[in-house]
Amino acid sequence: MECNVQRVLDFLNRNRLRATYGDVARFLGIPMPALAELLGPPRPAASWVVNSETGKPSGYAEADCHPDLRSHDVIVDEADLRLKIQREKTNRPSIRAARRPHRRIA
Repeated sequence: MECNVQRVLDFLNRNRLRATYGDVARFLGIPMPALAELLGPPRPAASWVVNSETGKPSGYAEADCHPDLRSHDVIVDEADLRLKIQREKTNRPSIRAARRPHRRIA
């Protein structure tokens, strides 16, 4: 399971996308408490997984967050995450070209 979490984190980092804890947990098919454990300690690479209300990673100091974190949108939902990962796998045009709206959170 850690490998799957790392692949999602790698995807989010490469594409500078934020995704909520709930969306990532649903995508991986695991409970949110298990996701928090698998994410490990606060670090910039894991800071792209955020709280749905604040748009920030829970329990992170500003120094633990990726410097680009606040300048990027949060994906719409788990289905949007799945679609973007699939598009990247098939080397289609930029995932940013997908015309699904992004949630704007703080």
